[in-house]
Amino acid sequence: MTKTDKNIICFPTVPWNHNWERQHEFIHFLASITSGRVIVHQPYGMINHNVKTVFQKFRTIRKALGEEANSQSNPVLPNMEFVQTKFLPRHHNGTIDRLNSHLIEKATPVNFEDAIVYATYVNSFTFSLFKKAKYSILDLAARRQKLHELSPKFKQLEKVVVAKADVVFVDNIKTIEDYRDLNSNLNYLPQGVNTERFTKVENGDLKKWRRGYKTVVGYSGSDIVMDYELLHALISKNSDVLFLFVGNMARPESQALQKHANVRFTGRINYTDLGQYYALFDIGLIPYVLNDRTSGVFPTKLYEYLAADIPVLSTGLPDLVKFNEPFISIMDQNSCSQELRELMNLEIDERDLIAFVAKNTWGSRFKLVTEKIMRAL
Repeated sequence: MTKTDKNIICFPTVPWNHNWERQHEFIHFLASITSGRVIVHQPYGMINHNVKTVFQKFRTIRKALGEEANSQSNPVLPNMEFVQTKFLPRHHNGTIDRLNSHLIEKATPVNFEDAIVYATYVNSFTFSLFKKAKYSILDLAARRQKLHELSPKFKQLEKVVVAKADVVFVDNIKTIEDYRDLNSNLNYLPQGVNTERFTKVENGDLKKWRRGYKTVVGYSGSDIVMDYELLHALISKNSDVLFLFVGNMARPESQALQKHANVRFTGRINYTDLGQYYALFDIGLIPYVLNDRTSGVFPTKLYEYLAADIPVLSTGLPDLVKFNEPFISIMDQNSCSQELRELMNLEIDERDLIAFVAKNTWGSRFKLVTEKIMRAL
């Protein structure tokens, strides 16, 4: 593999110990293609906090500073270093922005001017640092122009950042449409999968979950954007199917699903144990509500399910409706039960499924990233 010797400075959206996702894959990959240092910052936020929430934010920052910066549970490479520093959680205030930029630059042990900077978002005080980079990478995995909690100032800033970045990678087609005219080096890079993480692992103790049912429809993840009307319709019409929800289903609307006798919640599990639960699934569920927020969602679990040989039943998210593969079925509230029954009776050509997954691994995705970076440097 071609390598660079450049230092890389990273601004992720979540801490490194967060559940493993796209930005972790991206940063880990970048660390693998450089002999330089890879500096991973703490998240610095996008939202201005009010008087009530700012103190909670200060407590969060203080807790993070009290933890060992290099004590990480997720995989790291030897050249990766983690930076945590004090800052004021306010945005779009000239004096505070300059102070925060200074604090972050001082805490960064390499120079921005000769480094590659990778960011999943840029706020009002990291922007001046992003602009200093020798080569800047913006990686977008959300349609932020449609997120109501973000301020108009932040949304306008992101447009400026998109135009400024040397290369932009985007995981959803709607954000591509939003920003198409701002940067000629805008690239569609959908979610991928590391197949080794999703090998099915039989666990006899977990088979209790499917006791009494021939078919298990499984969902793994959070319950932030669920279509509950669809779920109630699907579950009630298929009482002979077990619906197994893996993860923290904390919302009252999620808890209400347990009124159905064929619903089970596992509670929060370790991400590394997902393969054991996927071994129980016959069909993988993506029951997301369709709205502005989810118009920019490319669900990582699509390829996770398929990597575990599990066909997928999903609502019509913009990035998924394009697929014609028989093992990806699109449903709505009226067709959900019929689509489920067709998937239950589907005989999958395993060769087609393996070939499809192989084209959508992170290794395949990062060939484009390598090409863009190495050509520029």
